Amino acid sequence: MRSKMSPVEASCSVGMQCARQLSPNMALKPTGQPCGLSVGLARALGNKKTDMNVRTCTESDVASIAVVFTESIHVLGASHYDASQRNAWAPRPADIEAWSARLSGLQTLLAIEGDAVIGFISYELSGHIEFLYTAPGSERRGVASVLYREVEKALPGVSLFTEASLVAKPFFLRHGFSVVEEQNVSRGGVMFRRYAMRKAVVAQHGAQADRPALRAVRRLS
Repeated sequence: MRSKMSPVEASCSVGMQCARQLSPNMALKPTGQPCGLSVGLARALGNKKTDMNVRTCTESDVASIAVVFTESIHVLGASHYDASQRNAWAPRPADIEAWSARLSGLQTLLAIEGDAVIGFISYELSGHIEFLYTAPGSERRGVASVLYREVEKALPGVSLFTEASLVAKPFFLRHGFSVVEEQNVSRGGVMFRRYAMRKAVVAQHGAQADRPALRAVRRLS
């Protein structure tokens, strides 16, 4: 009899079903290891040789995801957020148990290079993108774009939406998102500015379809 899956494993199991639909060149082996580089990934990286692959998360990846998130904010976010904001947003050390709970119910894809997680994206089937982060040293290599495009392929016809940081706003603008609302939110008594953004999908008849309605207030991710 199979043991009960943890919340993260259950979420990643659904994510794996989505990943199998992404690209025949990215189908996962029974071991959960990626079979190879997808055509979309190769194109995004300019057809350069790379050991990068995309796969779904497992319970054992939670600590690595937390590290990527924390270091991305403290290193890549330093030009936009002061120390008090970064410490409130991403305390060190990361709380792995809390991260396991945060990932529960989300579909999470990882960018892997060698044995290291160099980026991840977490999203809901409603189209909400909760997390999209790249590890310091791996930025400006197309990692975030590769992960984002896999979500678009997994959710065809769904209007995607997110709450973007000052750092992430230009990325989402480049990918066709529009700013719906500028928001000032508090975390740990520290104020942050972010942007509610949405990308409308174009229906087959040519009209724009906006679904679902954007959530006005969500937790700072």
